[in-house]
This record gives sequence, C-alpha cells and structure tokens, in this order.
Amino acid sequence: MLECVNSSDVDELEDSSVLGTLVGDLSISSGRLVRIKAALFEDEVGVVLLQYITEGWPNIKDRVRLLHGSFTDIVEILRGQGHSTANIADGILFDVGASSMQYSNRDRGFSVTNNGPLDMRMNRDEETPTAADVVNKLEEKDLYKILKKYGEEKLSRQIARLVVEYRQMMGPITTTKDLREVVSEVYRAAEATRKVDKAGRKQHAATLTFQALRIFVNDELNQLYNGLKIAHLLLKPNGICAVISFHSLEHNVTHQVFNTKHAIDKQTLVTPNLHQTAFLYPWKCDSSVIKPSEEEVTQNPRSRSAELRVAFKKSVQR
Repeated sequence: MLECVNSSDVDELEDSSVLGTLVGDLSISSGRLVRIKAALFEDEVGVVLLQYITEGWPNIKDRVRLLHGSFTDIVEILRGQGHSTANIADGILFDVGASSMQYSNRDRGFSVTNNGPLDMRMNRDEETPTAADVVNKLEEKDLYKILKKYGEEKLSRQIARLVVEYRQMMGPITTTKDLREVVSEVYRAAEATRKVDKAGRKQHAATLTFQALRIFVNDELNQLYNGLKIAHLLLKPNGICAVISFHSLEHNVTHQVFNTKHAIDKQTLVTPNLHQTAFLYPWKCDSSVIKPSEEEVTQNPRSRSAELRVAFKKSVQR
C-alpha cells in the first residue's frame, strides 16, 4: 500500500513503482518518508532544504516536484500549472503538524525547550499573526478558549489569567522562554501532575499551551479537514489517502472525514458533478491504526504519539 522508509533505504526505491504511484506528501520534512512525485510544503525553508536533499539522489531528483503552499492551496497550484484537479492522484500522504526540522530551529518558536522568538508560523511569507501577537493582544477569555479547545489544557483558565497579568506587569511575552516560565509557574502553584508519554518521560508543563497556539496560528485543524476533502477530489477511484497524525485533535479530524458518508458536503459544492463524484466514490476506511514500534520510539522519540490511518476512494455499487 504505502511504503515508508528511511532515507538510507533510497537505493532500494530508485526503480520502485512507489515512485510512480504516490502523487504527493502534502507536508514532508527532511527525507524520512517515501520518495514521491510531488511534495507540497507550507514552510518555505522546507522547500529549500528538500531541494538540497534530492540533489543527492540523481535518479530521483528529476522525478520529484517540490511545491510551496498549504494543504488547501493544492487545487489552485495545480490549476496554475495547467493540470486537472480531479481523479489525478494514485495516492496522497499527509504528514501533519510541525516537523523535527522546525522544532530544532529555535528561531521558529515551535519548541518548548529551545529559547527563541515566539513566532510559530508555518509560512512566514504570509503576513499572519504570530504566537506572540496572540498571547499579547487577545483578552483573557479568548486565550482561555484557545488553550482549552486546541490544547485540551486542564489549567487553561489559570494560564490565560497569568499570561494577562504577566504582560500587564512585565510587558509583552516575546520569547518561548517567557511563555514557558509563565505556564510552568501555573503548574507549580497548582501542584498539578504532568502526563507521562510513551517513552516514559514527563510531558513539559507548557507542551499543550504551545500546541494550542501553534494550531490556532496556522489554522491547522481546518487545513487538515479541508485538505482531506480536497484529497478526495484529487484521487483516482481506489486511490489511497494516508494520514500521519500526532495528537487526539488531528486523529479525530482524520477519523471524522474518513468515516463520513460523502467526502464532499453539498454545501461546499461548486458544480453538480462534484456531488456526483462524492456520491460515487466515498471513503472506504481501513479500520486498523498503525502506531510506531518501541524500537522506532527509541530511535525517534518524536514519533511516540504518531498514528497512521489509511482510506481508499472507493466506488459505490449501484
């Protein structure tokens, strides 16, 4: 179905049919996934890095096209290049969320542990609000809603209150260190326990706060939801859609879309034939969820919460 490999296995794939069947990973990172025909990456730095990586694979470089944009940009990008946007893909892979490359770059502001500017934007080419804008400009009640909805943070009300108090007394929160210390103080005052992950490590007190802000800043759940709807349009009948997700909110969105009766809602239709396509080819969801092995978690701790779900665009028998 989908063959996921490390970059060290590239020699085995250079003549593989996998290269011809996967149309795109809509968010690949630094070369640890399958080799594909086209990749859409929201981070402009990621596109440059992947161009550098593919230079090392002469048999693959000319067969991979790197594109810059979000999940929901793919139709516009394809049309701009003169391509059809219906029934063109054999397979699509979503690798959701921030990549290890982004977490490791302190200037991006994604990491709880690395001090840097509180940015968190996937695409810095766009003039969109940063995480610093959110924590410094929103009212307490709005901060609370974001932390509760997108972080499922049990102390969201207390954190929102202390963030507002901090910025009133100390000035704007501009770095990841500033925010990390505010959240950690809330946990210390509440004597709250922290979750233990699959690797047996305690979750940092600010992890869920950072997650919530990142999701809000990048509109990640709507991007995933709408991206999956668009993926259904792009796939050929019996085409494969695979999603690697990393937390319960992403898991739930993927499950919701894959298990809907029609992949495209009537309200979102542009032309009647789209509804016909959605009726004829709903998702057939593989019930199994693939999780990383203990060995993989040991080698790559960031994979510990990953889940792989697969669905097919299947024709309805009339």
